[in-house]
Order: sequence, then C-alpha cells, then structure tokens
Amino acid sequence: TNSFTHFEYDVNNPAGINSDKIHSIFEDSEGNLWIGTDGGGLNLFNRQTKTFTHYLHGDGSNSIASNSVGTIYEDEHKNLWIGTMDGLSCFNKKTNRFINYSASDGLAANNIFGILEDKNNNLWISSSHGISQFNPATKTFRNFDAVDGLQGNEFKEMAYCKDHSGLMYFG
Repeated sequence: TNSFTHFEYDVNNPAGINSDKIHSIFEDSEGNLWIGTDGGGLNLFNRQTKTFTHYLHGDGSNSIASNSVGTIYEDEHKNLWIGTMDGLSCFNKKTNRFINYSASDGLAANNIFGILEDKNNNLWISSSHGISQFNPATKTFRNFDAVDGLQGNEFKEMAYCKDHSGLMYFG
C-alpha cells in the first residue's frame, strides 16, 4: 500500500509497544512477530488488533531473564530462545513459560549476542566471553574462548549467521 505504520512507546497505552529502543524483530514459524527491546523486555505483536503482549522480567517466578533483549531464535521444536543482557531464556509458546540459564548454569557469559542451531539441535550462543554450545536435551554447556582458537572472547550483537551448508559465522 506504499504506506508506513508507526508504533511508538506511549506510557498511557498499556496495549502498545513498551519501549522505543528496539534491538531485534523476529517472525516465528507461525507468523508471530516478536520484538526484543532495551528495557521493555519481549513484545509479541498481534497483527489483527495492532496490540502488543509484554513479557517482562520480574512478572513472577516465570519471567524472562532480563528486560534487555538482544536476539531471538526459534529452534526446531518451536521453542523461542531469547538472548538477554542477563542470560538466556527459553520460552515455550505452548505452556507460556520461561526457563532461564545464566553463567551460574554453565553459560560462558550472561551477555548474549547471537543464537544459532546446528543439525544435532545444539544451540551455539555468542556472548561477551566466547561461544557456548548448549545441548537442550541434556541442559549442558560447553564453552569456547580464545584459548580454543577463537579470534577473541568478545562477540558483537546481531553479528552471526548460518549459511546453506550449515557453517556458522560469528563476528
């Protein structure tokens, strides 16, 4: 239609987007739009009603790890993996529940910058202190850093991709 629709944070609109600082936008396999914000947590956009559902840290024991969301990834089992500035969150869309992982669980660092999945369903997670390989079935981490041959320990937000052959790149 050659037009733009603007969604801006408005403190008086509880069904609106809850932050103007957008870090990521991700469309899942069901066509849902997920928006990762800095300070507003995770927002789910309803295209029909043009409203947002908010998932915030501190909304009970079943909350996202942090309100600063940098990256969003959907695995083969339709779980959403959310990289935050305070760890990794897994959101099960069927149960509407979060499971959180942090450095105390074995993650290389809590600042998550990228998430990819290999052919064995392991997640590869770039961070501020190397790359973690996470096996969701066993809930175990294996960490890699400069000692293992990485160019350095620090990675950057949104600097990752997987090519058609399955090779993963992290910047």
